[in-house]
Amino acid sequence: MRRRVLILAMFAVLAAVAAVGFHGWRGPGATLAPRATVDRGPRPAADLQLDGPMVEVLPLHKAVRRAARRFDGRVLDIVLAPATAQERRAGVQSVYRIRMLTSARDVLDIRMDALDGRFIEVRGADLGTARRTEKAAEKAATMKKEDD
Repeated sequence: MRRRVLILAMFAVLAAVAAVGFHGWRGPGATLAPRATVDRGPRPAADLQLDGPMVEVLPLHKAVRRAARRFDGRVLDIVLAPATAQERRAGVQSVYRIRMLTSARDVLDIRMDALDGRFIEVRGADLGTARRTEKAAEKAATMKKEDD
């Protein structure tokens, strides 16, 4: 008799686990989330919405190298972002947003033109000490070449 009760209890537990499925328990009265749509591959070209002509941007490693030559610090993050309205009026199409941590533990926010590498805007505390001098930039470049 006990064996039958244990077997029935095990089947009840297995049925409950199967009913919950891979979505996990969400509590009493909760509904399951709808299933995600299946990715059926690349979309047709007619579905793509491009803002303008495709252009080739400066590679990430070159943008990082250019920022490291200008400012003393370590790159925390780099993101390719669309230009703001003001930047678009100035002729900039896309922007690299680079965040650097200086040796003084200040964070610099750098906006660089992603096409030609021009610095658009630099924000941060104590920019004077974070900016490399010409001699320091040359020294860093020669040290980099020796490491390679």
